[in-house]
Amino acid sequence: MTETICAKFVSKKIKKVRWQHPAAFGRPNPEYFVAGSWDDEQNEISLWNTNISNEQNIDPFLVSTIPVASDVNDISFYDTSSFFVALGDGSVLLVRIGEKLEVIHQWNGIHKFNEIVEDYISVRSSSYSQTQKETDNLASLLLKLEAALNYVWENLHTGKWKDVDPVWRQLYSYISLFKAFIYLQYKENTEVHLGSAIKACDMGLIMGEPILDGLLSQIANNINDMLWKLSKTKNTCQGKQKEEQGKKSYPQLKESNLIKTVHLPSIQTFVLDIMNKKPVVITGAMDFWPAMSDSRWSIDYLRKVSGYRTVPIEIGSKYTDDAWSQSLTTINEFIDDYILSPDKAAGYLAQYQLFQQIPQLKEDIVTPDYCFLGDCDDIQVNAWFGPCGTVSPLHYDPDHNFLCQVVGSKYIRLYDQEVSSLLYPHEQELLSNTSQVDVEDPDLQAFPLFSSAPYVEIILEPGKMLYLPPRMWHYVRSLSTSFSSESRR
Repeated sequence: MTETICAKFVSKKIKKVRWQHPAAFGRPNPEYFVAGSWDDEQNEISLWNTNISNEQNIDPFLVSTIPVASDVNDISFYDTSSFFVALGDGSVLLVRIGEKLEVIHQWNGIHKFNEIVEDYISVRSSSYSQTQKETDNLASLLLKLEAALNYVWENLHTGKWKDVDPVWRQLYSYISLFKAFIYLQYKENTEVHLGSAIKACDMGLIMGEPILDGLLSQIANNINDMLWKLSKTKNTCQGKQKEEQGKKSYPQLKESNLIKTVHLPSIQTFVLDIMNKKPVVITGAMDFWPAMSDSRWSIDYLRKVSGYRTVPIEIGSKYTDDAWSQSLTTINEFIDDYILSPDKAAGYLAQYQLFQQIPQLKEDIVTPDYCFLGDCDDIQVNAWFGPCGTVSPLHYDPDHNFLCQVVGSKYIRLYDQEVSSLLYPHEQELLSNTSQVDVEDPDLQAFPLFSSAPYVEIILEPGKMLYLPPRMWHYVRSLSTSFSSESRR
């Protein structure tokens, strides 16, 4: 029977909803499917038979039901005979399919996970020893989960990312959640397995979809706190002198080319005089941010809040370089290898949704009010964190952009879209929004018209916000270790 189960269904008031035959969508007809209800007086999971003798009657036949304590948010198959169910109260069920449905395991949400982490830490001072059989069972489960992740990974990377069915990303998150759970069962090598558990959470956040009200983020945050407490050295920054030694000289700016600065313009002024018209530097709009206080967003603070979190970084001074690449690393490793080691190749945490992955950092910033003006509600907040010398080549974006400087300084040069023909955009479609010219060291024999293109410029310092209208060409170079947040719509 279970070989023919190939559908799931989650619905409000499930008993009052007629099932749409999958053949209508060109899909094979599953003999059975699993359904769950939400926002019902009595929520349940049900198994349905879709064998239809009368083609005019498309209603499936109810085989078995089991009650559940909360709304059913999602269903993901583990194999042909079992599936996971995510409930609205944060708990997760593993259900076996047979002649009837049977719950064979239940995890009780974030509170249970917190207890597991705390119990896991406590064994460091106890005499408890895990049996070899228990360890072998955990290792076997990890192998199965890793195989499942590899399978989902292949589906995530088939075709274009934007065209991938979100179900695959959800599945990746759930499997990552259970992988973290398994690592938290180990009773030896505490820091090693905590590190593996937090990486599993982060991979689910990076590659997957948000699930269970941010459960992966909450678990990762708790583990990061515990790893910080377990650290003997607390990774205290000893390299500020090295960091400052890497600071490059500021370019000489022309007074006539400076971008206009305005102090906290009103919404009306911004809409009438600035929006869509011209770039401006805004002061006063970040003064109340927690990130701007003396104790926040230092190297030590970033280590404490996020040091053990895995993030994607770019390697190379700019993305147009032949040697440019991407990699995954922890924040601690990134700081050690690239922020405090200026002699190494440049590394950059660039244009990444770090604040979505680590909400503790998001609490330190505020999306500018100006960003909510207009028709678009889709606001993306990115982080830019890197050492002195990182470069964003001259390019444009289709969005309204608010670049907020929190740590360090950046040199920024802007060109109007009207002079695009003088900026020599790349011919290939993928880089058609990027200039071929090295702005601060142009090859004027290859690009002779570039020198005639008018521009404006600024050194963006901490506490200042730069507004860029859509399609404004911009070039950015970090003059010191720099951390910026960027809100765009």
